[in-house]
Amino acid sequence: NQTGIILPPTTTTTTTMKYYTSCHIFSGHKNGIIRIWSLIYKTEINAFVLIRIKKLTSGHTSPITAINITGNGNILLTGDKNGKLIEWGLSEETIKAFYNNKSSKINTMTSIKDEIKSK
Repeated sequence: NQTGIILPPTTTTTTTMKYYTSCHIFSGHKNGIIRIWSLIYKTEINAFVLIRIKKLTSGHTSPITAINITGNGNILLTGDKNGKLIEWGLSEETIKAFYNNKSSKINTMTSIKDEIKSK
């Protein structure tokens, strides 16, 4: 008796994912879009189902290569292949700040414990 995860179809390639708590997943895609998913268990099919709850479309124009989130879940950081780093305010779904490093892509981000102070 195994439990699985049912993934919805997408029209673009997923390039990176980040799990947050036990019920949210953030995915970055080849087209620069970030999707926020809710993971819900369905007893009738004995599987977890991903349901998209938000889609962040402005900001990136190249593949997403790194995702991280603050410990309290208020700030999302995303990085892309062209070196752009974006700080998102999740409650407002807006860009709070961004940094452009055109000389190299962003591959990873370390853990973020608390709020980031925007300048």
